[in-house]
Amino acid sequence: MKTEAKKLLNLFHLKKAKITSLNDFVDENYMRLKVQNSQSFSQKRDSLHVFQTEKDNFPFKGLIFVLELNSHPGWEKQINLFSKRQVTMPEKKFRAVIIFSFEKEYYALSYNRGDLILKSEAIDTSFGMNISKLLLSKDQLNNITTFHAWSNPPLNYTVYSPQKSSIPLYKQSINNDFIIVNKISGNSIIEIHNSNGEILQLNTKIIGNTSLHLEGASLLEKNFLTIMKALKNVINSKGKNSLTWTSEISQLKETKKCNMSRAV
Repeated sequence: MKTEAKKLLNLFHLKKAKITSLNDFVDENYMRLKVQNSQSFSQKRDSLHVFQTEKDNFPFKGLIFVLELNSHPGWEKQINLFSKRQVTMPEKKFRAVIIFSFEKEYYALSYNRGDLILKSEAIDTSFGMNISKLLLSKDQLNNITTFHAWSNPPLNYTVYSPQKSSIPLYKQSINNDFIIVNKISGNSIIEIHNSNGEILQLNTKIIGNTSLHLEGASLLEKNFLTIMKALKNVINSKGKNSLTWTSEISQLKETKKCNMSRAV
């Protein structure tokens, strides 16, 4: 019996620079690959296809960018060493991003790392983290991922799960106070208003880092406008009164110190 695939939205906020069109958010290297006939995906070279959004289903001013990448498997050459006939095995990979405006702000929906199509400097890298802090309370947290720049070795990650007593212990300096929280996740309820004025509650998994990931069986495509309105209301109502996770990080440090003492 098939189960309904969970709906996933990967939302980016884009910086409002001096732009003349939505194309200005796209990396110039990919804009050079833009093809005239975007309807055809039979290109034999890397190509960028651009589509208009449908107003009835997507009530925002936006453009859809689909990047078509062509490659060959690394083992194709070896296969041809053993084959009497030349074997050609082209592979295609697609990335997509929808760039749109909403209430004088610019956003992007990414599919299969479609955010790589965007100019890196155009991405608001704090958006996902900041809005997740507004959406999640301490009781709704599942994980906090932290980065320890001066640990030994550096580039170590620690995942803190408030719901669990055990915390992974890595070899790193316990006296280091320079800890960056770069990803948080949890489960929350997002309230939206449908066309009948009824309040619907969406039970949603939330992941925040550079972008905001929303996952849930109830996140249907037709709810996207109301979801955007709900997110905007959260930002406007709570402003900067978000959690800082200071107590959670302090608890993380204390637990690690305790574990280190027991090990000695």
